[in-house]
Amino acid sequence: LESASPGLATKPERDRRIVRDLQLSQQLERDFSSFLASWYANPLFASFKVHPHYQQAVARRLQNNPARLAKSLRNIGLGNQPSLWALLVGIETPLLLIVGSLDRKFLAINQAILDVSSQTCLNIVKNSGHNVHFEHPARFSQLVKNFVANCY
Repeated sequence: LESASPGLATKPERDRRIVRDLQLSQQLERDFSSFLASWYANPLFASFKVHPHYQQAVARRLQNNPARLAKSLRNIGLGNQPSLWALLVGIETPLLLIVGSLDRKFLAINQAILDVSSQTCLNIVKNSGHNVHFEHPARFSQLVKNFVANCY
C-alpha cells in the first residue's frame, strides 16, 4: 500500500470529511483545471510539483472526466469509508507499506499502522513525497518486487 490510511478513526471526523468532499466535488465540477491547481498546492504534493514530469502528469489528469471524479468523491470519499483501524491488529497476511520521507502526514499514519499490525513492513523512501510511485518509480518497483519475492 502506498501512502495509505485505514480511514478516519471517528464519526465526527468522517462527517466533517463528507462535508469537505462535497465542497471539493462541486469545485471539481465547476472548474477542473483550477481544482487541480488548488489540489496540488497542498503541501502534501510539494515534492510532486517540482518533479520534472509534473506538467505531463497534470496534463494526463486533465483528461479525466470531472463529473465522474466528483461522483466518486461524493460516494466513496474518505468520509464515506469505514474506519479500519480496529481491524489492523487481526491482519495475518504480510502487508507492505510504502511512504515517502517528505510526506509527514502519511508517514505518521503508516508508522501508527506499523505499531498495531505485526504483519506489516514499512518502507520509507528518502526524498519522496506522497506519490512515491511517480517520484521514484524504480525504487517503488524494487520494493514491491522484493516484498513479493520474500513473502510469497
